[in-house]
Amino acid sequence: MGRAMLIIIAGLMVALGYVFMGMSNQKESMTKLSVETANRAIVKNLAHTGIQFAITKYDKNGTWTGKTSKQFDYGSVDYSVQEISDTLRITSTGKIAGAPENHTIIASHLIQDNVGVIPAFESALSLITDNFTVSKMGGSFSISGNASAVSGCPDKPGVEVIRDDQKDQIEDETGKDGEKGKGGGGNKKGISGSPSIEVDSDLDYTDYQETVARLINRGTKVTDKTDLNRSGPANPGVFVIDDQTRLNGNVTGYGILIIRDGGRINGNFDFNGLTIFEDEDVVLGNGTANLNGSVLVGTTSSNKNVDLSINGNFGIQYDCRMHQYADLAARNALDKTYKPISIYN
Repeated sequence: MGRAMLIIIAGLMVALGYVFMGMSNQKESMTKLSVETANRAIVKNLAHTGIQFAITKYDKNGTWTGKTSKQFDYGSVDYSVQEISDTLRITSTGKIAGAPENHTIIASHLIQDNVGVIPAFESALSLITDNFTVSKMGGSFSISGNASAVSGCPDKPGVEVIRDDQKDQIEDETGKDGEKGKGGGGNKKGISGSPSIEVDSDLDYTDYQETVARLINRGTKVTDKTDLNRSGPANPGVFVIDDQTRLNGNVTGYGILIIRDGGRINGNFDFNGLTIFEDEDVVLGNGTANLNGSVLVGTTSSNKNVDLSINGNFGIQYDCRMHQYADLAARNALDKTYKPISIYN
């Protein structure tokens, strides 16, 4: 009996050993399969990442084609770009040690220009800020939303604000209903349009803020008047005046002009396109200057107060024709868009 029991126990031990060996082998196989599955996902993600790297590199340079690679701690990606007419053909291969195989993606993207980045001009001067004060609006300044007969443009408001009390502030300075304002004259001295001052509560600077931020990053930081004088109707630019820069002298520019962080313009100054004052006091009047197109004043914080001081021989003239220079400048400065049209794994 005892001997038989020993034989049975021995048999059970052998059988259990086979079971445990099978379970161990199965566990090892499952672990290997899990690692391979994870590696396949990683190598596939690397290949997709290479597509983005290729587009970014091409967009930054504007003409780059060829092949390059990028290394990571866990793998690498090789990517190449071919430009065929208005299409980018991108080949990206993800690689990782331990993956069953590399993963290659071939993608085609249609190159498109940014069109319609700059909204249509809706006034000569748009004050899109919660808080502003009017220090002075006097002298021989002119803000006009009345289009010239030869322009073919519709008449627009001279000034746009977002609240009735802001309109009252301006009228206190410029005059109302024929009465003289603090700045002298009467009947909204210096401001004309259809109407002279319009209240539009829907105005919101956040509609422009992202675009302006991108333009600042891509624009030319102005240090001398020649930066602007090199622009023209066929080659308008994006120009940024900041860091307490004072621009003096005879200046003519085309495109988009962004004034911020203490920037000032003085002298005989003419700009054709869109002028933006962001988080900056509007101090105009030292010299004879004309801003043709439209002027936009906005703040990125509701706590920021903008001071408006316009004096002297200064003119803001609405002209819808100047929009083409602003739009072309933005299209030249900002990223193109790349629309996926095919992808093969």
